[in-house]
Amino acid sequence: TTGQASDIQSFYIVNAMAVTATREVMEKIAIFPEVEKIHPNETRQLQAPTKVDETPKAGKVGEISSIEWNINHIGAPAVWEMGIDGSGTVVASIDTGVQWDHPALKEHYRGFDPTNPDVPSHEYNFFDAVNGRTEAYDDQGHGTHVTGTMVGSEPNEENQIGVAPGAKWIAVKALNADGSGTDAQLIA
Repeated sequence: TTGQASDIQSFYIVNAMAVTATREVMEKIAIFPEVEKIHPNETRQLQAPTKVDETPKAGKVGEISSIEWNINHIGAPAVWEMGIDGSGTVVASIDTGVQWDHPALKEHYRGFDPTNPDVPSHEYNFFDAVNGRTEAYDDQGHGTHVTGTMVGSEPNEENQIGVAPGAKWIAVKALNADGSGTDAQLIA
């Protein structure tokens, strides 16, 4: 089948491959004992989040004056009072990317360098399976929103946006500006 398949991409972590080929070629490949199953490279689509509009209450500088309703609803403040806020952990998202310099996320980015705050290290902190860009970005907004829910907090710590404000984050952009991505992009 030389020349009858293209866009061959290997995914060693999940022991899988993405291949563009004809039905006849895929039927031949399916016969190999090493091949467990073959799936089409389907496209997945985000569902838009529901926006809840709440205005943070004013408070003293350095004091938590507002906790987002969803964070309060799951009891995160009680866990923070026990000294558990995500410090020492790294969380990751596979989404539309993340706006690395968003004020609620910038200092939580694992690639953030406080000695050079406008020049982060994106290597091993961000991967773009859609466009191949090296700098973390989000051209849709969903990934930034989700990452905020994970680790976000206002720079002055007054408004707690995320469940684990002490954690660092890394991200993968596997969904495009329309909020869709193929199985191959998600696996990458």
